[in-house]
Parts: sequence; C-alpha cells; structure tokens
Amino acid sequence: MADVLFVIMRWMHISSVATLIGGMIFGRFVMSEAASGLSPDSRESFLDRAAALYRPLVFAAMAGLLISGS
Repeated sequence: MADVLFVIMRWMHISSVATLIGGMIFGRFVMSEAASGLSPDSRESFLDRAAALYRPLVFAAMAGLLISGS
C-alpha cells in the first residue's frame, strides 16, 4: 500500500510541476506572440481572460505540490 501511495504522490508532484512550467512557457512564447497582433484594448482583454482561465490550474498545481512534497 505504501508503494501505491508513493507512486501517486510522485505523479501528482510531476504533473503539478509540468502544469506550472508548461503554462509559463506557453504564456511566454505562444500567448505573447498571439496577443502581439491585437490592438492594445483587445490585447489586455485577451490576456486577462487567459489568465483567469489558467488561474484555477495554477492554484490546483500549487496545492498538488504542497500535498505531494518534494
């Protein structure tokens, strides 16, 4: 049973880190390029909406990291 818990915690930790790092890379290289062609008002609205959609994933990933440990 302890081995199963260890594997679950390890996967939770790895998937949480992948979500955080992947989201930052995606935001930096893809979202910024996609928003660069928009007008300033549209760009701000676009990036605010994207951040609002990504925020729950960030909180879940941070909680996953805290629960799973290092």
